[in-house]
Amino acid sequence: MEIEHDGRSRPMLMAEHDERGLARVVEVTNRQSEVRYERPPAGFDLDTACRAIEDALLTLIPDAVAHLAVDGPAACVALSYHQSDALSFEVHAATADERATLAAIDAQAAWSPADFETGTDVDLDGAGPVRLVRQELALLDADDRDAAAGSEVGRRLLCAVSARLKLPDWSDTLPVAEHFMVYPVDLELVDLERNLTDCLPPDRLARLRERGLL
Repeated sequence: MEIEHDGRSRPMLMAEHDERGLARVVEVTNRQSEVRYERPPAGFDLDTACRAIEDALLTLIPDAVAHLAVDGPAACVALSYHQSDALSFEVHAATADERATLAAIDAQAAWSPADFETGTDVDLDGAGPVRLVRQELALLDADDRDAAAGSEVGRRLLCAVSARLKLPDWSDTLPVAEHFMVYPVDLELVDLERNLTDCLPPDRLARLRERGLL
């Protein structure tokens, strides 16, 4: 299928079918191609694939954090994402002093990775079937726009990863402060409080509220 608008050539979509129906959709633009849809293989299970990605991130995130230049012990590592795609995210780190400076300006700024001085991408190529999982989560959102079912699955996955990442010893990765935490947050900070509820112990969450940080 070739697409044209106002006389200008647009990307071409190539659909592949077999006896089971649609198998693959490829977008071709200026001799470059990108898979837009691929039918999951037989036996594919979304929950199992998500758990495989979660396990892989336990290694990939510390590997990325190890390359951050943090000016002192890190008080936190934040996984920042857009609400529409939690599986495309960056990692950021901040010291307690940096967060205190931001909190003096605005309480939420202390949680905002966009305001932290250091951050980097996470290479998800080694995280298992990420492209296929992204596709399936996007399809869930398309089927249920109000509930954003796919985005919610991605959000919960990052919360589970963050909760598990607080358990290992980070001393070989970077120096950390006493009350070090790992948390995910969307760039709009809409998910902040429920993410912290999902990945922090209740007593830690209560102390943050007592201190006016939430």
